Amino acid sequence: MRTGRRITIFAGHNGSGKTLIVTNRALALRAAIGGTVIAADMDTVKPYFRTVDAREELERAGIRVIAPELANSSVDLPTLPGEMRAMFDQPDAHSLLDVGGDDAGAIALGQYEAEIRRAGYDMFLVVNPYRVFTRTPEAAMEILRDIERVSKLTFTGIVHNPNLGVETTEQTIADAADFARRLSALSGLPIAATAFLRTLQPAPEAVFGEPWPMDMFRRKDWVIYDT
Repeated sequence: MRTGRRITIFAGHNGSGKTLIVTNRALALRAAIGGTVIAADMDTVKPYFRTVDAREELERAGIRVIAPELANSSVDLPTLPGEMRAMFDQPDAHSLLDVGGDDAGAIALGQYEAEIRRAGYDMFLVVNPYRVFTRTPEAAMEILRDIERVSKLTFTGIVHNPNLGVETTEQTIADAADFARRLSALSGLPIAATAFLRTLQPAPEAVFGEPWPMDMFRRKDWVIYDT
C-alpha cells in the first residue's frame, strides 16, 4: 500500500472485509512509518461490526480512532462526528477510511469529496467473491459504479479478499483467482493486494498484488472478520 497518499479509502459491500482490512493496515502502517495514523469508521449502514470494535487494539498502538457517534448502540442512524475534520487539518496524518455498505454507505464519503481530492487519495474496492452480492465480476462492477457515482470519487485499485470466514482454506483462495483476473480486466483496475488470514499460505499464483496477511480481533464472544 502506498504511503504517499494522505487518505486511503476502503469501500465495498457489506461482508467484503473492509473492517478487518482497515484494522490490520492501520496497525501495519503505524509500525512501518510511525507518525499520526487515523482509522476512521464511516460506516453508518451496519451498526454492530465496525472498526470501533477494535478501538482498544488500535489505540494501544497509538492510532487515533474516529467513529460515528453512538456507534454500537441501539440507535438506528449513527452520525459522523465533527472530529472527522482531523483527517484534513493534520497535513502529516495518514488516514484510513472504512466506508460502509454499498452506494448508500458512500453518501457520507461524498460529503468530503473536495477535501479528499485536495489531500490526495487512493480508493480501493474491497471484494469477496464468496459473498452473495459479489459472486460475479459483473455484480462487483455494479457496486463499484454505484459507489463512484454517490461518492463522486474514483476507485484506483481493488483489494481481493476471497474468504469463507473461519472455513477458509488455501483452496478457497486458489478457486477465486479467475474471479480476480476477470474483475481486474473488466474494471481496468489493478489488484492492489490479496488479503488472507495469517494462518494460511496461499499459492503464489493465487495472490495478486501485495500479500496482506490478516490477524483477527475478538470482542467478547464473537470475531470481527466479515465486515
